[in-house]
Amino acid sequence: MKSKILIGIFAISAIVICITAFSDLQGKWSGVFNIEGNAIDLSYNFKIDGTKLSGNVASPQGVLPLYDGKTNGADLSFTVDVNGAPIKSVGKYYADGDSIILNTDFNGANIHTKLGRAK
Repeated sequence: MKSKILIGIFAISAIVICITAFSDLQGKWSGVFNIEGNAIDLSYNFKIDGTKLSGNVASPQGVLPLYDGKTNGADLSFTVDVNGAPIKSVGKYYADGDSIILNTDFNGANIHTKLGRAK
């Protein structure tokens, strides 16, 4: 009987933690994408619906939608179409520092970017 109660409490706790991570990830984030010596300011707007991540990314060249976005706890992934080329990003949300670390595959180069909550 005690084990069933403990399993139930653990399951509920896990669900609450996932919901909290999803809701904290939602919103506006900004960072600098450094590629080949060029710094590009990016601004992300993430929207969460269950485990689906959507939204867009804005750069000096314009706004692009995110697609194939997913979240799983603090982990996230999405793709952006840049001039017909799919650019995939995989990242992790860090609640303690209120930051997101993204690793983006850009033409074979792995670009590491830190995002902070936009003001």
